[in-house]
Amino acid sequence: MENFSSSPSPFSASSAAELPGNGTVHDHDSGLQRSMHVLSMVVYSVACLLGVTGNGLVIWIAGFKMKKTVNSVWFLNLAIADFIFTFFLPLSIAYTALGFHWPFGKLLCKLNSTMAFLNMFASVFLLTVISMDRCVAVAFPVWSRNRRSPELAARVALGTWVLALLLSSPYLVFRDTAVGSRNVTSCYNNFALSDDYTSERTLVFPYASTRFCSITLGKVAHKTTANSSSVNRKWLQNAQILQD
Repeated sequence: MENFSSSPSPFSASSAAELPGNGTVHDHDSGLQRSMHVLSMVVYSVACLLGVTGNGLVIWIAGFKMKKTVNSVWFLNLAIADFIFTFFLPLSIAYTALGFHWPFGKLLCKLNSTMAFLNMFASVFLLTVISMDRCVAVAFPVWSRNRRSPELAARVALGTWVLALLLSSPYLVFRDTAVGSRNVTSCYNNFALSDDYTSERTLVFPYASTRFCSITLGKVAHKTTANSSSVNRKWLQNAQILQD
């Protein structure tokens, strides 16, 4: 089936009711929608400006100026993911400014949505990997010091990008354009081929993994603190015995 709507106002002009003050419900709702659209464009513009410049700077520093370490590999890949998302934000800004009319063609419609979800999946997976890396480094410090390397981190990061690309690729298929009423072209999800794809299920594992790593880190930190306190108490007792 085709999942398409031209996003009309919730109230039609023929059914508008008078407000207690002045104007109608339809006018009030239209004004609220315009205000939200302007606010969205302002937020998108600020995010685009700061995101492109900030993440571009991080990419330049982490990729070309810093010594290649595990942490720099994580920071570089996170910056690339956010840079891709903010780089495509002008398309969303123009789409909102034109009253949700998409003049950029079907290819950019597919590419814009794919890049947005690619950023989402890549960011979530990279943050999950970073959390697991921190957990392993604290729980198994000797093994981590011997096995943890920038080359391994780069291969893991590449794997997360491949997985994120696979999960975001359906938007290359299902994203489509259609001309609605008043000659307005919309960029929408056309699930004529399938309506069984949901991105929420793919985020269960990253959330569970991050939660597990946080709990493990807390237990390790508590155990380390308890062991440290026990050693300090024994040291004080031995010192008192020697003084006596």
